[in-house]
Amino acid sequence: MMGYGWSFMFLIPLAFLALIALGAYYLATGTGWRASRRDRRALEILKERYARGEITREEYLRMREELES
Repeated sequence: MMGYGWSFMFLIPLAFLALIALGAYYLATGTGWRASRRDRRALEILKERYARGEITREEYLRMREELES
């Protein structure tokens, strides 16, 4: 029972606490990977609309600023 594995047992609670802290950070800031994917897709759609001529340059710049903020 006194093997080398016991010396690393303190790492398990530390890893668990780190995961909890990381999850709380993502929830508090709203910077999860899904949110960033969604934001990138919204910018892609905006660029496509501008390229097709559906919106003017002013509209494009205003909308891009809103999405990036």
